[in-house]
Amino acid sequence: MAFAEPGVPAQPAAPPPPDPAVLAEQAINQLVIPMPQPHFGPDRSTIAVQLWTWLWIDAPAPVTSTVELQGVSVTATATLQSTTWTLGEPAARNDGDGFQSGPAATVTCSGPGAPYDASVDWRTEPLCGHMFRWRSTDERTGGSEKWPVTVTTTWGVTWQATTGQTGTATLTGTAADAVAVSEYRLLLTPGR
Repeated sequence: MAFAEPGVPAQPAAPPPPDPAVLAEQAINQLVIPMPQPHFGPDRSTIAVQLWTWLWIDAPAPVTSTVELQGVSVTATATLQSTTWTLGEPAARNDGDGFQSGPAATVTCSGPGAPYDASVDWRTEPLCGHMFRWRSTDERTGGSEKWPVTVTTTWGVTWQATTGQTGTATLTGTAADAVAVSEYRLLLTPGR
């Protein structure tokens, strides 16, 4: 126990250092995850059943945030890991001609996907894509004639403190869109 000299006030004890995990939570909460901007290819205005539709978002750069308190600094960095597309049309495949409603089809792709590339054979499955099976008719879509689409990005977050502590977390970002899906038909005419 330390004694102060008479007439000299005792110095208050130094506050404990901040908890790096608490600072990490603050740094993570300050990260601004960009809203995904969905793209459909080759041309969103000509999406049709039984043909590959390319799915991608603009490739975002990693996002960083730093918090500092009492000489302890924590930096959190978020990096895009995957993109999940919920595509509106039912996931269940019916071998007959009858439409069956049900849970929406989903596709999860590593990273942002890749923009449509006209040099790739149109029959080739894209890096991130979906082949619609059902037209987005008025009856099937509640009158909108478009399948609702939700795009969810999953971001891996790593944080590091100047004390040497590290950790991880996960963040998500979501955007909504809708696409019309039509059908191409061949018309054969005899004698031509």
